[in-house]
Amino acid sequence: MKVELFHVPGCKTYQKIKNMLESIIAEERLPIAVETQETKSSKKKPMVSIDGCKVESNQQLSFREKLSSLIMKRWYEVYEAPLKQVI
Repeated sequence: MKVELFHVPGCKTYQKIKNMLESIIAEERLPIAVETQETKSSKKKPMVSIDGCKVESNQQLSFREKLSSLIMKRWYEVYEAPLKQVI
């Protein structure tokens, strides 16, 4: 499973989002690293990608809750569900 954080050079908020991602991953005790990459995008906000799928915040869930939910859902799909099919 791949978690990426894209940001433009000089971005002041990417470290806060990286810390949030690492905190979520640590709370769930998942062996996932957060990869950070600088981009030359015109967007000033950092962007998170989980297995290539862009994660955007919405007004119904906090960004942290959405990230946590998506990371756990993807972890289940990739690692736990296939094991249950074998049993």
